[in-house]
Amino acid sequence: MPEKQNDKPISLDDLLVLQAVAKARGFRSAALHLGLSASRVSDVVRRCEERLRVRLFERSTRAVQPTDTLTSLLLDAETPLVNLQNAIAAVADNDSVPKGVLRIGAPVATGDLFLNALVGEFALKYPEVTVDLRYDDAVVDPVRDSFDLVVRSHALLLADHHAVPIGPAVDLSLVASPAYLDRAGVPKGVKDIANHDGVCFRLQSDDRLAPWVFATSGPHATQTARPRVRATVDNLPAVIEIAQAGLGLAMVYTHAVQSALASETLIEVLPGLPVAQPKFSLAYLSKRHMPAKVRRFVDFVKQ
Repeated sequence: MPEKQNDKPISLDDLLVLQAVAKARGFRSAALHLGLSASRVSDVVRRCEERLRVRLFERSTRAVQPTDTLTSLLLDAETPLVNLQNAIAAVADNDSVPKGVLRIGAPVATGDLFLNALVGEFALKYPEVTVDLRYDDAVVDPVRDSFDLVVRSHALLLADHHAVPIGPAVDLSLVASPAYLDRAGVPKGVKDIANHDGVCFRLQSDDRLAPWVFATSGPHATQTARPRVRATVDNLPAVIEIAQAGLGLAMVYTHAVQSALASETLIEVLPGLPVAQPKFSLAYLSKRHMPAKVRRFVDFVKQ
């Protein structure tokens, strides 16, 4: 059955109205203070009296006086009310001062590429913010996994996310181990890739293989190629390690194989032809009522 009006429990808003009337010694003055109509204030007082079955105010044409019962009630409620008002004020302050834990989820490769340095600089600038940075190549859900922000490749952005570019454009290199190239030969052009084995990165979002895209000089700006797939892996360091073991060609982030190229455990093939990926994106769910820690990090990235 629907609750009767007079059976509604007395709420925090009701107590604040009673407190305002008691301090102002009048309905109209309390209404002005609260930004309510005088009739609304009068209705609250009447309903509270009927709910409690006691008189809360003595009224005359000249004055409104709180009863001893109301004075006692407000005295008991004063400390909880003050604590709650202080807590609400603290939340408002927190909206202007970045503080608390900022939780960010990101792919493993973004750490060395740009994110470690960026987060470190941000944390130094805002010492009251603690950063919880989780690296995982799996696609995360900000709500389910409790992230304030997530870093995604442009291709994996979801329709309900807002996003800003983050980090540099990502150069790619086609690489293989010396042992593999000695065994299988060095591809002379993009068309040769179909005759080679490959170690391919698998996108966890939809279980598809990341495409290998190359620049061309023909009428089309780019073309894709696919090797004979010998292994699929959803972790970039694993792709690199398996390629070093000699299983086949691999398309990887250039920055991630600098040391392997320097030590010649991997050799770059068809240099300059792999097409760079767009910048990563910093994604978040809403622009409204963003916590200060999130808003400041987004602004920091934009700068």
